[in-house]
Amino acid sequence: MSAPKLSAAAAKLASELKDPSLLSEVGLINGKLVAAKSGKTFEVIDPATGDVLGNAADFTVEELTDAINVATKTFDTWRHSTPNVRSGILQKWRQLVLENKDDLARLITTENGKPIFESEGEVAYAASFLDWFAGEAMRLYGDFIPSPNPTTRTVVIRQPVGPVATICPWNFPIAMFAKKLAPVVAVGCTSILKPPPETPFSITAFALLAQRAGVPDGVINVLPTKTHTKDFGIEMCSNPNIKKVSFTGSTAVGKHLMELCAKAHNIRRITLELGGNSPFIVFDDADLELAIEGFLAGKFRANGENCCAPNRVLIQSGIHDRFVEALSAKMNSFKTGHGTGKGVTNGPLIHTVQRDKCKAFVDDMVSKGAKVVIGGKIPEDCPAKGAFYSPTLVTGVTSKMNSWRGEIFGPVAALTTFETEKEAVDMANDCEMGLAAYVYTTVSSNVARCWRIGEELDYGMVGINSGLVSAAEAPFGGKNNSGLGREGSKYAIDDFTDKKLLAWGGIKGAPLY
Repeated sequence: MSAPKLSAAAAKLASELKDPSLLSEVGLINGKLVAAKSGKTFEVIDPATGDVLGNAADFTVEELTDAINVATKTFDTWRHSTPNVRSGILQKWRQLVLENKDDLARLITTENGKPIFESEGEVAYAASFLDWFAGEAMRLYGDFIPSPNPTTRTVVIRQPVGPVATICPWNFPIAMFAKKLAPVVAVGCTSILKPPPETPFSITAFALLAQRAGVPDGVINVLPTKTHTKDFGIEMCSNPNIKKVSFTGSTAVGKHLMELCAKAHNIRRITLELGGNSPFIVFDDADLELAIEGFLAGKFRANGENCCAPNRVLIQSGIHDRFVEALSAKMNSFKTGHGTGKGVTNGPLIHTVQRDKCKAFVDDMVSKGAKVVIGGKIPEDCPAKGAFYSPTLVTGVTSKMNSWRGEIFGPVAALTTFETEKEAVDMANDCEMGLAAYVYTTVSSNVARCWRIGEELDYGMVGINSGLVSAAEAPFGGKNNSGLGREGSKYAIDDFTDKKLLAWGGIKGAPLY
């Protein structure tokens, strides 16, 4: 597959890859790498340095409509492919993703900023969804329902819903699309992807590997845009050929897309994975080392730019000081810098707007009585044009501070205390979101508490003595203002298939009685 010539900046980045052909500045439509008809592009920036990485094609709504038509036409044939064919393609795609792990990780780190070891972990995580749904492709079971009438039979079959529009953010660029594209391929749907303008190169590389794995032309179509983002959303939610919209992003945008879908002439499905405001509860009897380990894994993964990251840290008063001391010791060992740097644990935020948002949250906490224990500033030893903010630990946080309701989405740990189990649950549920929550207590002596807390926390996912809740085999999703539907697990298939009733009549034959 030939691609348009790379810009000088992109050619430099490509030269650092084992397979330079994985880097493309254009879109992927009907199996071909194509530039925007207008020739317009937008700059993709390294958040650690402010340097230009390349120029991505800036597609228009008219070109999006053409791509939707391609996906619609392709669906007419792809939907009849057999499960074993689709399963085999997913397995091959997984293999290629893992074989190209180094290049994919390099693209993620360069565009997103996260440390290279985290990017490598994201690639493996993305591959796990391809593996899982390769199995699910073979398990698209229907049902047989016994009928009281001896001349009828009732059968339920599953069929793919049709072309799916997917919109994802930049914080886990490959993993987010893997969650959505794996079931698309598994059930026989087609798709149109709008990558975020911050990380288009890693996503296009991921889609190129799908092509190499045997995904037919037109099944996966990738159209970057920056100028026409709003118009893309309108078209995806109103075009009658789109049968499902899958979006990961902010609650405000998710609500807007839901309104657009409701106003469309044709009703379509929508899956929303939206913002979080996760409580992290630590009881006095918790294993302190385990709690610290879980908190670090959940909070500082992706430098806090993670919808499941603990946002409100609720520590029972009896263990609070020891928790702060142990956490401080760990955080003091962090190293902030470019994600490709040796020993770097924390990269930049995605852009200076996000950095300034973190600073504003911390400034608000301090102005209302909270205390900064570690960090709370822009590091001086990082590139001046980089979007860096120091890993920060704040104590004495209250519900009157902006961070209690707002999603920090950065490397800021905001701690407060509680006394009783009921107080902890009430504080945790004092929130309009409902994505993930975490609780640490001693299971051996407090099984009942684990059950009570797990059932009472008003969230879609609860980690009990675990700071990580996401896996390919587990249903990922929230409730309330954190979204609709589930990604991953056997349940995700429901959102990409229709259950069709086949009611058979006129089955003759003498009754066997």
